Order: sequence, then C-alpha cells, then structure tokens
Amino acid sequence: MSRTPATGTPRIQETGLYFNHAIVNPPIDRHKPADEVKDVYIKLEKETDAGIIVSGAKVVATNSALTHYNMIGFGSAQVMGENPDFALMFVAPMDAEGVKLISRASYEMVAGATGSPFDYPLSSRFDENDAILVMDKVLIPWENVLIYRDFDRCRRWTMEGGFARMYPLQACVRLAVKLDFITALLKKSLRMYRYRRVPGRAGRSRRSRGLAQYVLGIERFYVF
Repeated sequence: MSRTPATGTPRIQETGLYFNHAIVNPPIDRHKPADEVKDVYIKLEKETDAGIIVSGAKVVATNSALTHYNMIGFGSAQVMGENPDFALMFVAPMDAEGVKLISRASYEMVAGATGSPFDYPLSSRFDENDAILVMDKVLIPWENVLIYRDFDRCRRWTMEGGFARMYPLQACVRLAVKLDFITALLKKSLRMYRYRRVPGRAGRSRRSRGLAQYVLGIERFYVF
C-alpha cells in the first residue's frame, strides 16, 4: 500500500496547539542501529487504512504531560540501521489510546516535600518535567504521518526541515527568563548587604544583566 506522508496542517497555526518533540532513543546501546533494538525503539507494527500502528519508546519527552501533541522523530546523530519499519516520523496525540508517560518527580513537588519554595527559589519555580514516552500499539492517522519508511528523509529532516535552526529558540527563551530572575535576585542581595558600591560585586550584577540581554538578542534573531 503506497501512502503519501502529510506535509503539515494550518490547524497548528490557527489553534495554537502545544507541541513537544521526542527524538532521543532510550540509551540501551547507542552503538547499535535501531533495527537491532527492535523491542525498545519505536517501530511500525502494522499498516491500516486508518493509519499506522506503532510501538516503542522515546526519552527526554520534556513537558509531554502538558502538551497536546508530540512529534516523534530521529536525532541527527542516531544510528538508524536498514529496516524501514523504524524509519518513521509522525505526530502523536497525547490522549491517544496506548500512549503512556513515565515522568520524574517535579521540582516543585520535591521542593515542597524537602523544604519550601524559599529554600529552592529557582528549581521550584522553573520546572520542566522530563518523561519517558511509551507507545503500545498506538494508532497514528495518516494525516499525522510525516515520514513513512524512508531513512533518507529521516536523515535530512533536521537540516532541511528547519529544526536545527529553530529549536534553540525555546532554549533561549527559557535561559533569558532564568537569567532575569537570577539578575534580580543578585541585585536584591547586593542592596540588602550594601555591596552595590563595591566595584567587583557591582560588576558581577552588570555581567549577569549583560548576559541576559545577549540571550534575548539571540532570541529576537530567531523570531525575526
């Protein structure tokens, strides 16, 4: 059965759906190609008129518990092998039957159990929950299939699809917000201990603020 993968949908832009990506295979044996770890890595189970049935796992599925959809793909450095049943990229609804998450404990919960947000001012407020994404015979509709049994496209998507250029945007946004918080905390501590006029201490505050502005500049570069 020949199928043409979907190339995208305006629904993503029109509704502002929260997307995540999971492109890292479980670290079973990084030297083996995907088709030699067939009981763990995501693979094609069956092809139907409604879509494809897939099973397997991905790791570092950050914030998956909060997202609407997860883009499943390959990292650029992964050994792919030769079995085309592993050459897949698709978008999975997070509420699909058979999708499971194994999440680590949130920073907020750990801070509440072992102390208070005052004791952990950064980690208790800037959480991003990583998870292991497990798929057990999940149906992926054809319109959500991006690459189907094509290793060549799996190797090229990172650069040609724009992912390599755009994925640092979220890292810049996250880092800029954290740096703003750290800078404000540093300035407040300098005022509390009357170190504002000490050249070395004041210089650290300016360097912190300068770094935050540098990261914001990179962020604007990606946006515009």
